[in-house]
Amino acid sequence: PWSAIPNYKGAEEAAARLCELPEFQAAKVVKCNPDPAQGPFRLAALRAGKKLYTPVPELVQDTPFVLLDPEVLRHNGVDFAEVENAEGFLTHGLRVEFRDIEPIDFFVVGCVAVTEAGGRTGKGAGFADLELGIMRHYGSVQST
Repeated sequence: PWSAIPNYKGAEEAAARLCELPEFQAAKVVKCNPDPAQGPFRLAALRAGKKLYTPVPELVQDTPFVLLDPEVLRHNGVDFAEVENAEGFLTHGLRVEFRDIEPIDFFVVGCVAVTEAGGRTGKGAGFADLELGIMRHYGSVQST
């Protein structure tokens, strides 16, 4: 369907490969988009002990992001599988504003297509670019 990042065969394998990267392994805080295709990565990040920020779908809330802290989830008796999808992370996550987001060490952005040179096409609404720009403004993202 249009206006969605499609799920795909191999999403679990892609998540596992991302988790092998030294940049991911060194990260303490990660950001991942809310689409179903990235659910396996969100789950893997939490299992690896990473704090995870994910946007509320389509940034339509006053608090546009959700923080999933694996320590808090464990303390509250929430199984990580419960927060793999949007319904679960919206129920159990902490809603936060852009200005409250910690510095992000590792980003995962969903795509409809990617070129070999790294160019990406998203759903077409520009949410990933908007998020990145606002996070830069508040200091959650450092230019490299």
